[in-house]
Amino acid sequence: MRILKFIAYSVVRHAAFVGYDELEAVDDCMDRRIAHFDLDAFYVAVERVENPKLINVPVLVGWPGARGVVATASYEARQYGCHSAQAMRQALQKCPEAIVISPNMTKYREYSDAFHEILLERTPLVEPAGLDEAYVDLSVLAANGLGEPISVAQELRQTVLNSLGLTVSVCIAGSKPTAKIGSAYVKPDGCLEIPIGTDAAFLSTLPVRTMPSVGPKFQRALLEMGINTIGELADTDSKWLEMRFGRQGLLTKKRAQAKDTSVIRHLPGQRKSISRESTFSEDLSMATDILAQLFKLSEAISNDLRDSRRAIRTISVKIRWSDFEVITRQRTLEHSVHSHKQVHPVAKDLLETELKINRSRGVRLLGIGLSNFTDEQFQLPLVSGPTERVIRDKSIETAIQKIHGKFGSDAIRRGH
Repeated sequence: MRILKFIAYSVVRHAAFVGYDELEAVDDCMDRRIAHFDLDAFYVAVERVENPKLINVPVLVGWPGARGVVATASYEARQYGCHSAQAMRQALQKCPEAIVISPNMTKYREYSDAFHEILLERTPLVEPAGLDEAYVDLSVLAANGLGEPISVAQELRQTVLNSLGLTVSVCIAGSKPTAKIGSAYVKPDGCLEIPIGTDAAFLSTLPVRTMPSVGPKFQRALLEMGINTIGELADTDSKWLEMRFGRQGLLTKKRAQAKDTSVIRHLPGQRKSISRESTFSEDLSMATDILAQLFKLSEAISNDLRDSRRAIRTISVKIRWSDFEVITRQRTLEHSVHSHKQVHPVAKDLLETELKINRSRGVRLLGIGLSNFTDEQFQLPLVSGPTERVIRDKSIETAIQKIHGKFGSDAIRRGH
């Protein structure tokens, strides 16, 4: 899994105080701003992060063989008529030069978890809708002066790109169905905000097939009745729709009129691990350069840990060598830790051990992970030194973190 360069956002701390129920109550009395985030050609994009040689060439991720099916087609392959759920044999007939890659669901889930974690770092009001998509309620952030919806969406898109190497298309609208339609409309790598009160106008000229709830059979029936656009569906008589299609017909009309009021469904829970990674534009071979990168990563992830207000016992280091081999080394400690001064030495020791064994190998990616959370929340150790020193170290880390949050991670650094 590539980088999780998680940025600590103030809204997470804010949400921890007001609570999810209170956030929903606030949402009831404001203009809804629902965003749909959808990763572009997800499986193909992940494979390209792992192997840049696949960039700009037609790629089909799926199962080969006589009964194989395409799971994801790159945009280059789509120009030849390839698409998901298509027979692999048919796709290769349309695009014989396409590179076929068997799916790696474990890897895709890792990237998916990282993607959703990035969204959750900004707001707790996130509803996963699959491995590669999620709905996010941005109304509360805007109402509390924590970011305008379009600015937050662009910020999160950039974070996903910087951290995971993946592009994500986003639409902000007044309802979940409209936001989903809009994100597909601006693909790939697009961002759109539909002004408040104009959802129905945006939908009106789009073909009915773009409605998420309109399948092939439903579409054929609508077309036979002369209903070609979402606007025409919105104007169709409700009694006729109910008689012809039942409750589904009425629900689809409601969505066509942009009157869907379904809320973001989020099941809050604590993270089981946090991680940070960096992929380098050129392989690093000098130990000093590699250790310097580890220092930055351990500093950043220690800030993430501090924001969680919890402690951990397991520290891991991940290395992807220049030949793409990946190794992970970890150590579980007897006592829980929560600061950079405690995390970095352990990570450094793990990394130095591997660098001594692999002296001639370049490093393409470096990562650090923290897991095995404990219930301890910044308790002062009884045997690790004077209390005053512990308090001083925590004060220093808090001050550095505040400076990073205001001026960026390069504004101030600890000495190595």
